[in-house]
Amino acid sequence: MSSFEEIAVIFDRLLSDDGCPWDKEQTMKSIRSAPIEEGCELKEAIESEDNFLIQEELGDLFLSAIFLAKLAEKEKRFSISEMFQMLSDKLIRRHPHVFGEAQVKDSHAVKEQWESIKKKEKGKEMRQSVLDSLPKGLFAVHRAQKVISKMRKAGYTPNQEVNPPKPYQEEALADALFSLMIQAEQEHVDLEHALSLKLQKEEDAFRAFEKNAL
Repeated sequence: MSSFEEIAVIFDRLLSDDGCPWDKEQTMKSIRSAPIEEGCELKEAIESEDNFLIQEELGDLFLSAIFLAKLAEKEKRFSISEMFQMLSDKLIRRHPHVFGEAQVKDSHAVKEQWESIKKKEKGKEMRQSVLDSLPKGLFAVHRAQKVISKMRKAGYTPNQEVNPPKPYQEEALADALFSLMIQAEQEHVDLEHALSLKLQKEEDAFRAFEKNAL
């Protein structure tokens, strides 16, 4: 039995009638935030360069994923084998330069090809904007960076009312951001919420830009 198969068997036991009372009470919705929390802990572990911690946190992230997959089976949504088949098909389909005859010159071309294939898969009827591919559950700062990146690639310049510090160095930008956080705390402003509201306005303006560009 492989290590993966052993983990699957363990979860089957935990979710069985005589398994763990807490595990049996869980649903996909009740633990939907687990991968986000584990992902943050894994990010911290990677930044620490501690291989033992990275291994542990990576295992915890996988645990949350396999737990959700097993709950999906329990709730009769789909099977793990169906999930892995979909993933396998996707990896092959989105790497035609490896598994097919396509030619790409560098990693930038690979990313463009990936996005092109992804767009065709999703269909215009499902995604009316390039922003639709971004998860709504991302933290505002993380989402903001991704939103701005997609806007710029589409030829749109986001509104910038405050000039950033110069030189454009990571430390200088971090200092400016931290100063804003201090000010927000002093004035009892929820920056996550405030940035989310700002993002919504900018995204609405960009979606209007996209429609006019068609």
